[in-house]
Amino acid sequence: MNIKPKCRHFNSCGGCSFQDVPYENQLEKKAEMLREAASSDKVSIIKSPEIFGFRNKMEYSFEGDNLGLHPRGKFSEVIDLKECPVFSDWVGGFLEKVREFARFYKIPFYKRREKKGILRYLILRESKFTGQKMVILVVDGDRFEYSSQWLEMVSENLSNVRSIVLARRHTTGDSAFTEDYDVLSGDERIEMKIGGMVFDLSPFSFFQPNSYQVENIYSLIERPLGDGMILDLFSGTGSISFFVSSSSREVRGIEACESCVRDALRNVEKINPPGKVEFLHSKVKPYIAALNERVDYVIIDPPRGGMSYRVWKHLKKIADKGTLKKIVYVCCSMKNLKTDLKYIRENTDWEIGNITGVDQFVHTPHLEAVTEISVPKNAG
Repeated sequence: MNIKPKCRHFNSCGGCSFQDVPYENQLEKKAEMLREAASSDKVSIIKSPEIFGFRNKMEYSFEGDNLGLHPRGKFSEVIDLKECPVFSDWVGGFLEKVREFARFYKIPFYKRREKKGILRYLILRESKFTGQKMVILVVDGDRFEYSSQWLEMVSENLSNVRSIVLARRHTTGDSAFTEDYDVLSGDERIEMKIGGMVFDLSPFSFFQPNSYQVENIYSLIERPLGDGMILDLFSGTGSISFFVSSSSREVRGIEACESCVRDALRNVEKINPPGKVEFLHSKVKPYIAALNERVDYVIIDPPRGGMSYRVWKHLKKIADKGTLKKIVYVCCSMKNLKTDLKYIRENTDWEIGNITGVDQFVHTPHLEAVTEISVPKNAG
């Protein structure tokens, strides 16, 4: 891939703060972080097959006169990026075309402190194994009057664009997520591939960011699972549920994001998994609190912010009924991993087994961890 081995902004940008560290040394630092978080020396790490061009999604912010990423710890400022090696080599040129477009039509960039401006976020998705691209422009409210010109500019400057989306934010919070969007051109969804499966993803649905590590993560999740009922908590678009599905398993995904559930249900029809796979639109905590059915295995993959300890308390009640065999816990925050494993050690008789780090976030201090937790047969 024709990209530079280092972004010129790495010392100031919050995106890649480890980029001045050789990759093998990054892995050593992350192994040390994982051992500290897990309170165990029995950990291992799977390195990323690609250290550049691996991300399938990037979210860039407009601020003042700049388009790029926030500096570390300064969310009202943005570094004006000219390149993004962790994503793709075409990004720098396209970002400049976006700046030129805004200057030509005199469209103001958003200013967070003043809560003024029109252009707020630019989200780019690229399916690494199909080559499809999705371009999402997030604007402030309903004041964007250049949809046809924007469509023309994107179409002229990017190839293999499957979807061009205009999204609108009506609140001032610093988040790009919104359900208010229109597809200006192409399909509403982009296709992402895992092994032999192809998933449809809508503009704001979550997908693991490192395309070359997804199968490694999901294989770790699937490995300790046997036959029976599997509960997939925080199931997102259902990719884990589909990956672990087999003719002898029943998988139920629980997800609070409505658009993610819509994608998951659409993918049930598209993929036609071998086992019984279903998805419910619900917050995890109340669902677990009310659950009275038999469960053999639980997969937990919460968002970065983590989950309430009450979920663990309700899972313990399920385990005390005597059917639960294993929990596979996926965590992308070392702080949350440390807190949750401490809670498990102090409040249950569960056995914490293999803890494997998967380096999804090369050149950053972040790490995904997959932990196997066994529930003794005499639980309850």
